[in-house]
Amino acid sequence: VEQGLVNLINNAIKYSDAGQTVLIRAHDSVDAILIDVIDEGTGIHANEMERIFERFYRIDKARSRDLGGTGLGLSIVKHIAQAHQGTVTVKSTPGEGSTFTLRLPMG
Repeated sequence: VEQGLVNLINNAIKYSDAGQTVLIRAHDSVDAILIDVIDEGTGIHANEMERIFERFYRIDKARSRDLGGTGLGLSIVKHIAQAHQGTVTVKSTPGEGSTFTLRLPMG
């Protein structure tokens, strides 16, 4: 779980400009712990959303390569969530940022 959060936080920082905020928020629901990683970065277009959790998929290949990305980070997050019977989801608006939510069941 720690590695999954590290990947989400690193991506939030990587795809945000200097001076933009990255927020990590944890809260519980009736049956799960929810951890949100919220950034004010570049955001993700709707046509990219269904593929971002695939292995080796990179939205901005040039920027990812320049910053050292392999396209594995979000795939790893997805598999970590699934290993704990959880999920990872994203809400994003291009130019405004993204919110990734890691949902882990309690118990």
